Amino acid sequence: MIRVSANVHIAVTVSAVNHSGTNALMLNKQNDPSAHKASAVADALKINGTPVELRELPAGQGLIDKDISETDEWIGRNFQ
Repeated sequence: MIRVSANVHIAVTVSAVNHSGTNALMLNKQNDPSAHKASAVADALKINGTPVELRELPAGQGLIDKDISETDEWIGRNFQ
């Protein structure tokens, strides 16, 4: 699992890597200063074969209980 927050500058370079067979869950916080970057990251992964589920949560930056419940549900559905 990779967690990215607004405190990290993201450079997405995935064009040389084939991510097929990998699933990704992205939890985007509506009030996080870097929220606007989520769709670009998701698109870059999708172009290279990664099925991405992008969920938007009504929260700011930082870990919340909803992160855990959303992730738990996603793992249960994708890795049975």
